Order: sequence, then structure tokens, then C-alpha cells
Amino acid sequence: MGDLNMKLVVRSIRTKLIILTAVLVLLPSLYIGFYSYFTASNSLADLGRNEIKDKVEIAISTLSLLQDQVNEGLITKEEAQEIAKIELIGPMAAEGKRDPKSAFHFGIDGYFTIVSPDGKVIAHPTIEGEETIDFKDPNGLFYVQDFITQAGSGGGFTEYIHNDSEKIAYS
Repeated sequence: MGDLNMKLVVRSIRTKLIILTAVLVLLPSLYIGFYSYFTASNSLADLGRNEIKDKVEIAISTLSLLQDQVNEGLITKEEAQEIAKIELIGPMAAEGKRDPKSAFHFGIDGYFTIVSPDGKVIAHPTIEGEETIDFKDPNGLFYVQDFITQAGSGGGFTEYIHNDSEKIAYS
């Protein structure tokens, strides 16, 4: 009987040591894994934000060059506007829509939208000419108004939901 009790005690201690070792290895591993995931996720989000901002700044430079050509009388304002639409978004295709595959296209479905201060869409792949000042996402954010506010205050990001997808824009 004593031998059997000793074996049970040894098994119990061995089991406890295995469990303790597993916990000591697993908890730090889980922490490191979650920390690494969130760090990488934030870094990717920052890279995406920087890409969007950089493309907007390049677009602004392009628009400035076109404005210089208008000021010098080399092209008309209307010609400059159409060149900007083609360069930033793409050429006009069938049914009054633009093919958003310009050099400024980014990501899976990233494209430029040019909106006037009163919310009228000057350039967009599908809704050019529409009034958008009252566009609101499911959370109640008037995102076009936010685009205009961000642009007027020196630039900034707007995060919103459109067609059940999370979007981010830099104005």
C-alpha cells in the first residue's frame, strides 16, 4: 500500500510540475504574441495612413503645377481641371464614370475624390457632380463635412463607414 501511495504522490507532483511549466511557458508566449500582433497591426495602419497622406501631398503638387500653367496662359482653367481629373482618378469611361486606375490609385479600392467647399463632387469615379454635403455614415458622422473641415485646417484624417466598409481619407 505504501508503495502505491508513493507512486500517486510522485505522479501528482509530476503533473503539477508539468502544468506549472506549461503555464510559465504559455503565458509569456501569449503575451509576446499579442503584443507583437498589435504592434505590427499599428505599424501597418500607420504605413497606410502615411501612404494616403503622401499621395494627397503629391496630388497637391500636381494641382499646383497645373495652376502655374493656367496662370502662365498655357492652358485654360477647364483644361487644367480635366487634366487633374484624368491624372488623379482616371479618364472618363462609359456612362459618365471614371476608371479609378490612375497612377494615384492605391490599395484595393483607394481613389481620389475632389469635393468643393460646399460639398459638390468635382471628381469621383462614380458620383461626379453630386451634392454630398449631407452624406452621413451609420455612426452619424457627416464625413464629407469632415473632409472639408480637415482640408481647411491644414489637413487631417477622417475615419468613416461607407457601404458597410471602414474607410479612411486624408484631406
